[in-house]
Amino acid sequence: MASQTWNIIVVVAAGVGSLLSVILAIIHFVNWLRKRTGVVDVIFHHRPVLGFAAWGPAMQVTMTLKAEKRDVFIKGMTLEVVRLKDKATHTMNWLLTLSGRRDVKKGDLSPIEGELAGGFSVLPQQPRMTEILFHDREVYESIIKIREKLGEVFQNWADKEGYNLDETALNPQSAKTIAKEFNSQRNSNFFSKTVDLFYFKPSDYECILKIVLKKGYIEKGFRFSLDEKKSKRLELNCVWVSQVFPLGETPTFFFESPKADYSP
Repeated sequence: MASQTWNIIVVVAAGVGSLLSVILAIIHFVNWLRKRTGVVDVIFHHRPVLGFAAWGPAMQVTMTLKAEKRDVFIKGMTLEVVRLKDKATHTMNWLLTLSGRRDVKKGDLSPIEGELAGGFSVLPQQPRMTEILFHDREVYESIIKIREKLGEVFQNWADKEGYNLDETALNPQSAKTIAKEFNSQRNSNFFSKTVDLFYFKPSDYECILKIVLKKGYIEKGFRFSLDEKKSKRLELNCVWVSQVFPLGETPTFFFESPKADYSP
């Protein structure tokens, strides 16, 4: 009986030992895989820049990407924006990678260049500081439909009023006068539809940056707050988005840079 008991103990111990060996092997493999595939760390800088224009709600985020162990290829990025007041959640897509020389601390707002979203590599010995512009693609597509309808209404109105838009386009002053006349009479419906798409309302916000790698992804978040004044200032952009502008005339858009909490 005693010998049978010892045999059972030996078998169980052997099984436990095998299980521990498997667990250690898995841990070793995961560590090896992490070293092989690479890991990237994200460090946020400066304040996020919020805007609303023809491309929809947008946010510029500045960050430094640091690769650990091996080269890391960044396949894609998204930014999830949660309005904590009512838990409304929206996803922003990577639109542009901004580049250029400017000193944010000294308020240098000189023009910068941007490239369409595309993958890039980060090397272990070369941390990469980059500015990414995100926008809400779903809202952008809705705005396109609004502006297409706005163009149709404008053309029909111009025909009814006897304006030749092709000829008017050659006279900037006449084009401005006609656009102003149309905008003062006809854009209330388009404005209300545009405002419905605006979601930077007064609230605390939580943003989750998701960076897609060749294998897997990483996430890192931050928070900021918008008060009534800043929200209303951003909402003024809805006026410009829902109006007709003569060829070559660029409206003035408003932006906000709320203080962000980047702590873990």
